[in-house]
Amino acid sequence: MSSDHSRAHRFRVTLAPAIIDHFHHEQGAWKASPHEERCRERHQARCRVLMAWVEERIPRLLTNRERQCIDLYFYRGMSYREIGEATSTNKSSAFRGVERALRKLREERDRDRSWEAALAELERCE
Repeated sequence: MSSDHSRAHRFRVTLAPAIIDHFHHEQGAWKASPHEERCRERHQARCRVLMAWVEERIPRLLTNRERQCIDLYFYRGMSYREIGEATSTNKSSAFRGVERALRKLREERDRDRSWEAALAELERCE
């Protein structure tokens, strides 16, 4: 196959400098509409309410090991293998720690529906 038909060549896009200069660097090439901004803000507010609910329950529901696995997996973005190395276990054990913690949080979510009231209050404020 000649270099003219290579994958890199087929997907190359060249923009004139005038087009690139048109966009503000902090704005980027995509500007969200007012509706998209409101949706993003509403989503972020809902996430904050739900995360506060979860973080309030983590110390009460989870063992130290489960809390550590949740912290490393969700907050620090580690893989199961990396968690296993960090905790001197293996990736299977790390996976079970995360899964057990999530199961406990789901059970609490189904039992204690107070998060629904917090979200409803948020909706009333908008």
